[in-house]
Amino acid sequence: MADGVLPDVPGQPAADVPDDAGPAGGPASWSTTLTVLGQLTADSRDLLAGADLVLVQSPTPAEARTVAAALARPEAELPLSRLDPEEIGAVTRHGVRTWSSAPTSVERWLIGAVDRRPPRR
Repeated sequence: MADGVLPDVPGQPAADVPDDAGPAGGPASWSTTLTVLGQLTADSRDLLAGADLVLVQSPTPAEARTVAAALARPEAELPLSRLDPEEIGAVTRHGVRTWSSAPTSVERWLIGAVDRRPPRR
């Protein structure tokens, strides 16, 4: 592991960032782990249940249901399943928040559309 970056393995943490501000030679006061998943399934539930914060972009209805169930926030399912491609949902055990994030023209040119779901018919 170099500079906190872990191997690119699906379902495994993408980064582990320790707090180096602890006392000299002593344990760090906190650390954080970032895990990135390409899609959420029932198999993701245990991983999600252990998270303090889950961020999602335009989840499918099944993914929204999985997040809501894993974090014991049933009221999160409906707003998450209705997110537009440029909206982000943040879910914790304390609540649900959504916001819009529009890419710049340069970002659109470089990476294309931000929608991860197939076009709606």
